Amino acid sequence: MTDVSNFMDASASDFDAPQPLPKGRYSLTVRNYESGVIPNEKATPYVKVLFAVSALIDGEATKDEISSAGDVENMFWMTDKSAYRTKEWLRDIVGLDVEDRPFRELFEEAIGATVIAEIDHELRGKNKDFLVPVVTEFLAA
Repeated sequence: MTDVSNFMDASASDFDAPQPLPKGRYSLTVRNYESGVIPNEKATPYVKVLFAVSALIDGEATKDEISSAGDVENMFWMTDKSAYRTKEWLRDIVGLDVEDRPFRELFEEAIGATVIAEIDHELRGKNKDFLVPVVTEFLAA
């Protein structure tokens, strides 16, 4: 956990908004995943996949921008009407045999896999004032 006293003694001018990963096509490595339920009236289950940026394939990013990018996230909604998309991603993009296998096992096996993705930006946050990189499309390698 971060110690708040470190921030209390730091100069506010030392902190700038993080710059999002520039738009482009990237090679991403599945780093981890987490599952949960969105606390809304529908209680929507999800799996959030965290990707490390491996390399720029097409775009304008510098090596420094790539190395300081942090994780890229993608949400997969796990409802009766949308879980087929997750199955297709695991099969067609990650390249796993999905027949008769539970999602938990498939996501565990996906860790370390490399995928190709188009990255764009989206404003998020309560006031839509936080620019984050988002996956707009996964491409078969």
